[in-house]
Amino acid sequence: MLSAATNAVIQSALLGEILANAEIGALAVDRGVYVAANEHASRLLGLERSELIGTRVGELHPLSGLPEHWVEIERGDRVGGDLEFDGMKLRYRVVRTTLAGLPIMLGLFWRV
Repeated sequence: MLSAATNAVIQSALLGEILANAEIGALAVDRGVYVAANEHASRLLGLERSELIGTRVGELHPLSGLPEHWVEIERGDRVGGDLEFDGMKLRYRVVRTTLAGLPIMLGLFWRV
């Protein structure tokens, strides 16, 4: 039987591989700041990962309604919705979880 720490490392690695290859954008947020992004998120938003990481939610890209949605997400009043970006409609879902032992919010989004 695997230890809890070993199992957590394996699960993180598997999730990382899934998100690296999925047609779903993934952004990890810690206290309102992007701390991780997958390649598909960068492509959908037209930004390099280095442009995303370290910036506040809504600071770089004009996603319609994102700042208002973020306030509701932080309060726990919203877990998902639809946004528009450059004429492209995106649907998203946000979950509170841990990544490498740190509490974060993970935003997953895709084209609709």
